[in-house]
Amino acid sequence: MSNSHRRIFAEDVTDEMMKQAFEVAERAFADPKPGMSLYSGVADRIREDFDKLHGTSWNCVVGKDFGSLVTHCTKTYMYFSIVSGINVLLWRSSVDVKKSESG
Repeated sequence: MSNSHRRIFAEDVTDEMMKQAFEVAERAFADPKPGMSLYSGVADRIREDFDKLHGTSWNCVVGKDFGSLVTHCTKTYMYFSIVSGINVLLWRSSVDVKKSESG
């Protein structure tokens, strides 16, 4: 997949984590989770990979037209695109992290 469509709209992450997000998303678009719609399959693959890489409580939305207001842990928010016209919102929920740490 070409880097020419990579766009960052908003982010609160390290450069390394942003690089990982691009790589994970590229793999997910190339091989979405079967049995789901394209966007759901891609989002689920990205979320699962970030759960493995950085611990649980990651959330992901993939689509053309959506809005959002999310609460996230510091340095865990990415809103970007690697496919023209399709956006990816990836974040780690601060509420879920607190629950998982106390449980």
